[in-house]
Amino acid sequence: MSHYIWPGERAFRKRVADMADLWIVLSPNQKLEQFSVEIGWSRLQRFPELSMRPSSIAPQDAYDQNEYFCRLGEMVHGHDYWWTIEEFRQAQSIEELGASLEKLSASMVQERLQPRVKEAMDALEKHGIPYLEMAVQRFNAGNASQTKRTM
Repeated sequence: MSHYIWPGERAFRKRVADMADLWIVLSPNQKLEQFSVEIGWSRLQRFPELSMRPSSIAPQDAYDQNEYFCRLGEMVHGHDYWWTIEEFRQAQSIEELGASLEKLSASMVQERLQPRVKEAMDALEKHGIPYLEMAVQRFNAGNASQTKRTM
């Protein structure tokens, strides 16, 4: 797929009529029990090849970019936000360390994960998808005005 996707990430793409590829990336933290969701686009028909992810440009200022990514959590909460399944807690004893290494049952994992996934999906539906739809509208408007200039 791309050298710009980190291990463990899952990327989802929607191609919009030769205008842009819209991307949603689920990105698990490799060290902590949390994940982020990144949204963005490439107008170059590929996974965005950015020097850093997320982009340093604010979402409201990014519509003129050919490639872009932002964290959904930052868009929603105003700061770099990851959905935390379980807070990291330093073990205070050998017993606590042992307990932290015990395997959780599938039902326990689902119980802890489900609320965070719902929050992220709600944020995506309420903020992320409308943002990507606005980007497509702006791309379309830009294409229309560019066509008029070349006539």
